[in-house]
Amino acid sequence: MWDESKHPRDERGRFTFKDMAERLRTLIRRYSDTPAEDLFAFGLAGGISQVSPFTVNFYRSDNGKGPQNHAQGGASEPPRLQPAVEFNRLNTDHHEKHRKEMGFKDMKQYEAAAVEFFNSDKGELYYSERRHRFYRYDEKTGELAISSEGLIHTFNKYSLKKFRKIERQDFLIWIPK
Repeated sequence: MWDESKHPRDERGRFTFKDMAERLRTLIRRYSDTPAEDLFAFGLAGGISQVSPFTVNFYRSDNGKGPQNHAQGGASEPPRLQPAVEFNRLNTDHHEKHRKEMGFKDMKQYEAAAVEFFNSDKGELYYSERRHRFYRYDEKTGELAISSEGLIHTFNKYSLKKFRKIERQDFLIWIPK
């Protein structure tokens, strides 16, 4: 029989982990090529470690050694969210395809809608230390805007399943409102 108390949920009602250390242990076991080494590197091999989501840059380095701990000077906080003002590159085939998919007449309308959506409170805000970008996703409409340093990189509609894949690949961290 289902026991709700054994399945913790976060503020948004999603299944969650008991703490960040448990989440990191699970991610390492699932995605790492060398889980034992990486668990040890994060200090998670033995007891429970207090790890904040911004303590570790969790990404695969160029030399192929796997996730690395780059927090030598203490926790690295995410950069301050800058309001989006424009696209980084607007007149590309990629953005033209997204514009048509979303039903905008021209690129100016598409850009204005992207900037307005990213700067709004719609949906949820996430941050990826891996890509150094902010993601705003609205589950109701499926809209996703990705931005860094005030520039929109992409704006399109994605299913929840596709967004969950992006969330796993880019190791998105939810930022509470």
